[in-house]
Amino acid sequence: MKSNKFEDGHIAQDFEHRITKLESDNDSIKNSLFRIEKRLDDMDKKFESKIDNLDRKIDNLDRKFDAKINNLENKLESKIYNLDKKIDSNFKWLLGIILSNTGILLTVMAKGFHWF
Repeated sequence: MKSNKFEDGHIAQDFEHRITKLESDNDSIKNSLFRIEKRLDDMDKKFESKIDNLDRKIDNLDRKFDAKINNLENKLESKIYNLDKKIDSNFKWLLGIILSNTGILLTVMAKGFHWF
């Protein structure tokens, strides 16, 4: 007659061996996952520090750029103001010449037509 496999001590030992092997595999997987998580946390810290450094550099560049733009705006405004003053003075000069020539022309016409 055949014996039942579960009645054999061999099967029970095999299950115990498998259970201990699974438990050790479980522990090694947990340790591996912990190491991976720690490495990822370290990488996060490094990236955060690099991002912070990059943010500081970008802020410095922004400040320098703003200073240069403000300087250029001030120069441009002063040049536009100077040009406006020159245009005004040229307009006044031209208007003066036109009025004086008109006066001279009227005077010559008045003498020629014996208006006075």
